Amino acid sequence: MINASHGVKIFSVAATLGLLATGCSAPKFEPKTLTPTVVPVPSEEEPEIKSLRDADLGNTTWIDPMSFSDEENKIKLVDSKATDEFNSYKLGKIVYADLNGDGVEDAVAPFESTSGNAYWEHYVPWIATEDGPVQVLDEIGYSHNCGSNVDSVVPAKQGVFVTEYLRSEFQNTACAENGPLKQVRTVAVEQSDGDEQYHLVRQDSHGGYGGYCHPEPDGVTIAVQLPIYAAPHEKSEIPVKPGMMLGYVSGPKEMARLSEDEQWVLASALIRDEKTEGGMTNVCAWLPTIENPLYSEGEPVVNEHGKLAG
Repeated sequence: MINASHGVKIFSVAATLGLLATGCSAPKFEPKTLTPTVVPVPSEEEPEIKSLRDADLGNTTWIDPMSFSDEENKIKLVDSKATDEFNSYKLGKIVYADLNGDGVEDAVAPFESTSGNAYWEHYVPWIATEDGPVQVLDEIGYSHNCGSNVDSVVPAKQGVFVTEYLRSEFQNTACAENGPLKQVRTVAVEQSDGDEQYHLVRQDSHGGYGGYCHPEPDGVTIAVQLPIYAAPHEKSEIPVKPGMMLGYVSGPKEMARLSEDEQWVLASALIRDEKTEGGMTNVCAWLPTIENPLYSEGEPVVNEHGKLAG
């Protein structure tokens, strides 16, 4: 089934096991890019802002969560609402939590968008800085009519617990019902030394990318072992024991989500996990983008020794 909000086609874990031997069609990803979020240098002094409860996100300029760019689609909320030629926007009930572990309450704000009969609710993180709130140019999860549904977002020790219900390619459910796939994630925001960007990362399970990630990836599975990363930079490598990685799901550059510099691609890594019914689990993670023999450019590949080529 195609997810109308993000254009992601999905398939089951059982089908993925088959892919290790046979492969299948390329994944259906809508191209998106990430733009660095410039943030102030941390101060050794106690921050003046104690919580984003003191901020007025309902009268703030937002970046459209579907654009992933601060150069387009800026939306000025007034009294928590806005409209344009095609859409209506509304701020939902904000969840306050320390997302980055600095002891200051940040926020996850539901940003509703409607256009005709179409409805989206994006769960957007905001970080408290000494210069005020900064929007993370990504979303923790989203709800969409006849699509995915975020059931709850509640504070964790660091980050938030996200409970969501996702649609499945292999089980039909009515639009009025939740999808059959329940997923619970712990998501935080991290920023490495020397990195100007904020990144969503998972704090539970095997880790990985902390944004929307469907457990049934689609694409051609390449059975290799290679490093995977929670964020698009080298300092975020996810520790994976030898023999635990079964491969990754590959697709063409034009259908993938790339970092702003196009040096990283978001992909689905297949990790051995005996606790699961299929003996493996899917981890959304970042991989370096280098030439791929299956597609002319833009996807990771390894050489004959099982190491990254390039």
